[in-house]
Amino acid sequence: MMERAETTSAIELWQKYEQGLDYGRQTGRFDNAEKCWRFFEGDQWRRIKNADGALPFYNIIRPVVNYKKARIAMNAKTITFSLDERDDAGVMDAVNEQVKAAWEFGKMDNICWETVEMALVGGDAVIYFPDGRFFSQQEKLCRCNDRRRFARVLDGCHVFLGDEEETDLQNQPYIIVEERLLTEQIRRTARLNGIPEDEVANIMPDERSDAEITTADGDEQKVVGGYTTSILFLERTEKGIRFCRAVRDLIYQPFHTIDGLQYYPMVSYTVNRQKGKARGFGEVLHMIPNQIAINRTLVQRSEAIKMAAFPKLIYNKSVVQNPGELTNAGAAIEIEDNMNLTNVLNTVGYLQAQPVSGDATNFENELISITKELAGAGDAALGNINPEQASGAAITAVQDQADIPLNREVSAFAQMIEDIAIVWYHLIMTYNPISFKGKNGTVSRRALEELCPKIEINVSSTIPDTVTARINTLYSLLAANPPLITFEEFMELAGSDSNIPIEKLKAMREEAENRRMLQQAEVMEQQAMDIQNEVAGETLGGMMSEAEAGGMFAGMMGG
Repeated sequence: MMERAETTSAIELWQKYEQGLDYGRQTGRFDNAEKCWRFFEGDQWRRIKNADGALPFYNIIRPVVNYKKARIAMNAKTITFSLDERDDAGVMDAVNEQVKAAWEFGKMDNICWETVEMALVGGDAVIYFPDGRFFSQQEKLCRCNDRRRFARVLDGCHVFLGDEEETDLQNQPYIIVEERLLTEQIRRTARLNGIPEDEVANIMPDERSDAEITTADGDEQKVVGGYTTSILFLERTEKGIRFCRAVRDLIYQPFHTIDGLQYYPMVSYTVNRQKGKARGFGEVLHMIPNQIAINRTLVQRSEAIKMAAFPKLIYNKSVVQNPGELTNAGAAIEIEDNMNLTNVLNTVGYLQAQPVSGDATNFENELISITKELAGAGDAALGNINPEQASGAAITAVQDQADIPLNREVSAFAQMIEDIAIVWYHLIMTYNPISFKGKNGTVSRRALEELCPKIEINVSSTIPDTVTARINTLYSLLAANPPLITFEEFMELAGSDSNIPIEKLKAMREEAENRRMLQQAEVMEQQAMDIQNEVAGETLGGMMSEAEAGGMFAGMMGG
């Protein structure tokens, strides 16, 4: 439904957007985010160099973030819808199949990894599903070949909330998403939406805002036509979610209402949420002061070693005529005519190296170690354990203990997956407005709304050591006397994330079972033939005995 006569003007939309920008500047969110991304990427001596070039640094931030990202996102994620009552139409089976297909089509595992990394560094991230037609049974996924339109990961700095103190994204009065688009692309969209050409001509390139976080030096890429800041505005109405796109003085994509959709098609993930705020501060921000101290100590150690840890050549400049050759291998050294070799040896020598105190090294190592430990990413957590000296179960136990501080983040990750499931179910209802076809029948849209399914989210670890411990446990159960599980149960519980070729084993077992059943059928068939032949032989033998008896009787009568 197109709403050409908008009650909200472009000026009002832009004022709300600028209010969000001002709030981000006041709270330092944009500056902090840029600093966090620079330190995470390794740009820790920005525009500072010594005479030899770039200064040395130990990047302890990236390993900590990568570890936590893996421990959170490296989990098998399964969404299952079910009903308490009977599901004769097989609706939930069809929903589960569609959700599974959407997850694989949208590469949601990669989306989750990107989302977790963005939140760990910047504090929060949002997954936006811009095109709900993917969930329509009339629109086949294969027809929508642009996966980028299925899901987008948005930096939290690009998302402006109507209420910055409301932690639930679905309770926001409105949401604004900042987009930096090619100017010509915006003009093309405006023309497709019937905007007059004189208004299209007023869409001009502009400067990027403070919310556009970049770690690269220099200006924006020079392209023909330039870039323009556009905003996507979403708000909930009684009829559904309505949205539009606008630049500073023009709504170039008019308001459109998605009838019946009462959920914003987006979910958020926040790390270390601030008290009373919708935003988080991530893992990087509070590690930066220690990272700076570590880098400064490293530079000071480097300079001290240069000054004292190497022998230094000294010479009498009044005797040596070409001092520049003293450091060149095999070079001839010129001396004054009145000097002999003995005197020369007395005028050239070395200052011996002096030992450098280990206090700076100890301080630096202690700072690195404590910083990692306080971040919950010490050597044990990072997996710096010799597997030859510890069993898989022992390594897993140590890592599980170290993962206790991560339980909050893992729980928030599972909640994000559940939020995705809820949004997807509402998109399925919205984009199948007449009926929904189940496995065994069809239900109406109203019946689909009244089902109220239960959502089960399974987030299980696929960390290698955890998988190894699980496989070892299953081996023990299978090898028990008598076995506590069957081989089929072992294959089912091992999971696809193990290094066991489950599918090949199943195929081999199925082939062997088919051969066994075929051989058994052949044996049974042979046995049946033998029995039949035996019965036939006995019957024929009985018939021959009667004939012989008849012959003998005839002979006797004839005699």
